[in-house]
Amino acid sequence: WRRCPAQLQAQPVYVRQIAARAWTHGSHTGFANGNEVELKQGAWERTAGLLFHELGHVFANLLFTSSQLAEWPLFWRQNLAGMPTDYARRTAWEGWPECCVCLWRPTLPPGYRRLTPVGAATVRRLSNELA
Repeated sequence: WRRCPAQLQAQPVYVRQIAARAWTHGSHTGFANGNEVELKQGAWERTAGLLFHELGHVFANLLFTSSQLAEWPLFWRQNLAGMPTDYARRTAWEGWPECCVCLWRPTLPPGYRRLTPVGAATVRRLSNELA
């Protein structure tokens, strides 16, 4: 949490663990909506980057400015090869939180590739800009 941007740490963020039998988000193991994160009990613990991935969604939901909302998809499209996972290449809005995992989590999870220097600099800049 301390590695997340200060403006995210300043937000009220609610994380709830949901029992598998009560999970309503299909095959996903995490879900973010606004400032709330839900993690599927018994599944999310095995996914090393999931909490930071969902916090990346929260950051974009709450703190991205209109210019950042326009800039990120363009950057993502031009830098698909540099995305850290196959999942990050699905959409710009899955690419952003996957990149956040690489910067905010203390160690790189298995299956993640390091961000390129340009990718890391862009994610750092976007996650540290204030509206």
